[in-house]
Amino acid sequence: MPATDLDAVSEALDRSETLALYKVGGGLPALRELLKSKGLLECSRLAYAVEQEGREQLFTNLDDVDASLGYMSAVLVHKAHKPWIA
Repeated sequence: MPATDLDAVSEALDRSETLALYKVGGGLPALRELLKSKGLLECSRLAYAVEQEGREQLFTNLDDVDASLGYMSAVLVHKAHKPWIA
């Protein structure tokens, strides 16, 4: 779902075990604060430019992500009981 409506994202986070958010872009600071407030920052990952060979980046700590990353950023939030695959 788009990360542009934080109220909808908040509701979806409450109802989902795994959520894929796209169009993160400049909304990252607010999304990061929402995830922190729900205790979900540690189970979130950000992927950037995955469709652009050589530019793709994966962040396992959203606190390390520069908020100036472009529009082509996606955040995956995995709340399920199974851990992320290493």
